Amino acid sequence: MPPPNPQRRTHLSAAAMRVLAEEGSRGLTHRAVDAAADVPPGTTSRYFRSREALLTAVVEHALALHLVEIDQADDSAMAMTPDRLTEMLAAAAFAGLGPDRIRHIAVAELYLESSRRPALRATMADATRRQLEAITAMFAAAGVHLTESEVFRFVAFVDGLLFMLLTAPPDEAGPSAAERAAALVRDEMDTLLSRHRNP
Repeated sequence: MPPPNPQRRTHLSAAAMRVLAEEGSRGLTHRAVDAAADVPPGTTSRYFRSREALLTAVVEHALALHLVEIDQADDSAMAMTPDRLTEMLAAAAFAGLGPDRIRHIAVAELYLESSRRPALRATMADATRRQLEAITAMFAAAGVHLTESEVFRFVAFVDGLLFMLLTAPPDEAGPSAAERAAALVRDEMDTLLSRHRNP
C-alpha cells in the first residue's frame, strides 16, 4: 500500500469541510467524505482514522486557507496602509457570504462541536490564537498597533457578523448579505482606526 500523499490529504480535508458545512456535524462521516471527494470507499478512513482526526483536519484546512489569504496580502508589492487594510477586510467579509461561505459555515459547526469535545476545543483554541496573531500582524503592518483586547473584539465582531448574516433569512428588498457585511466591517474599521488616530 503506498504511503498517504499531502495532495490527497488536502483534497479529503476540503471535501470534509464541504460535507460539514452542507450536512452538519452528524453528516460528517468517512463514507460521506469519500463520496464528496469522489474517491474509493475507505480512502478517508485511511488518512483520518477517527472522527476526531477528521474534525481536526477540517480545522487545519480552514485555518490554512485563512492564513494563505493573509500571506498573500503580506506578499503584495503595495504597502499596507489603514485604508488598504480596511478594503481588504471588507472584501474578506464580502467573500465570507459568497465564495468563502462553505468555510465559514464549517467553522461555525466546528465551534459548536468543540463545546462537546475537549480535544477539539483545544485544537480550535490553538487555531483561534493563530488567527488573532495573524490579524495583529496585519494591523501592525499598516502602522496600527492594537491591544490584545482590541484584536479580540474586532475578530469577535467579524465572526459574529458573518454568523448572523449566514444564518439570517435573505432580505430581497435591501442590500445583499455580502454587501451588508462589507459595509459594516468598514464602519467598524472607521471606529477602530479613529481611536488610534485620536488617542
